[in-house]
Amino acid sequence: MSKTEQENPAFDQEISPPPNYQDNPQAIEVMRAWWMGERAQMTFRPVFSDPRAFGFLLAEASRHLSNVYAETRGMTPEAAMEAILQGWEDGQKVEMKTAMEKPQRGN
Repeated sequence: MSKTEQENPAFDQEISPPPNYQDNPQAIEVMRAWWMGERAQMTFRPVFSDPRAFGFLLAEASRHLSNVYAETRGMTPEAAMEAILQGWEDGQKVEMKTAMEKPQRGN
């Protein structure tokens, strides 16, 4: 797995929520994720009654990320998507080592 670019000052900033999310009564934060060296740490809200909706969210995120990599790293969106999907395949082979906690009400 590649290293992060933590020396970049932009990585010291919190990621902002999407524009106008407060104006949309259906907007809800469903996930936060951090990269902790070699592993991910995440928190979730299981807000969807159908877990396939999380699959849709992940597909949408991968499309956005492939475009970001294309714009910032000189890759094509297709090459970036191929790399993302390869990371997905590789990640499926690795045992999950992060602790799972039950969601707390009100968070």
